[in-house]
Amino acid sequence: MEKLNNAYALLIGVKDDKLDTLIDAKGIYDMLVDENLSAYHPDNIIFLSGEETTRKHILEAFDKLQQMTNEESSVFLYYTGHGGYGLGEYFIQPYGIVASPVEAVKNSWVSASELKEKLMYFPEIG
Repeated sequence: MEKLNNAYALLIGVKDDKLDTLIDAKGIYDMLVDENLSAYHPDNIIFLSGEETTRKHILEAFDKLQQMTNEESSVFLYYTGHGGYGLGEYFIQPYGIVASPVEAVKNSWVSASELKEKLMYFPEIG
């Protein structure tokens, strides 16, 4: 299969003692770069795992993906980890989320509204 030069992916496997998310995210990565299955170019995949999956790194990865892609690009997003609803909004839980005080909690997660803002760059997704 020919390499998919304009196909990009952002894979996030949040570190968690209770979930083996690294195996999940690595499995997706392996499938995407397999020339017999998907043939993504490895340089076109942003792969965050373990302690790299902080709020800061996740948001920066979306910015990097925006810089790498154009309106003709194919974009694949994969997240494995926890999320939830609290303090009036939905969120995904990055590595290093804090439990209190309330303002610190909100500043350590990635809210659905932040994700939506990042996804608006990709018309087919946002």
